[in-house]
Amino acid sequence: MKKVHDLEVQAFSRQSNSQRYNYFVEKVFEWQEAWGLGDEEGWVIAEIGEEIVFPLWPAEPFAKKCQVDNWQNTEVKKISFDELLTEVLPSLVEDDVQVAVFMVPDNEQCGVLPAQELLNDFVTLSEQKDTR
Repeated sequence: MKKVHDLEVQAFSRQSNSQRYNYFVEKVFEWQEAWGLGDEEGWVIAEIGEEIVFPLWPAEPFAKKCQVDNWQNTEVKKISFDELLTEVLPSLVEDDVQVAVFMVPDNEQCGVLPAQELLNDFVTLSEQKDTR
């Protein structure tokens, strides 16, 4: 896991959805890991409007900030990049679950997108890396 400074956590928690999404994709790809929340029953999911979403964060400190209210008794869990690409995102696509990228406490705005879109972005990045 890469160390994320508290100032970086504060700064990126105030960014727009698109800025947080770009940061998320870049850092998850660079660090080869993503973070979610879970409990004894499995991964945490949320409802945003009528959508069922699976929240993901680029680093542990960002996920920890969301351990509040109904999620205060959850555990922060690491997902390897390989597991994200080969298991988690394909499963979400199959179950028609959206991804909530980089949720921030006390912020009603959150980037929600189809899991297939996030998977496509990571595959594109991987292909670009392979051609270099």
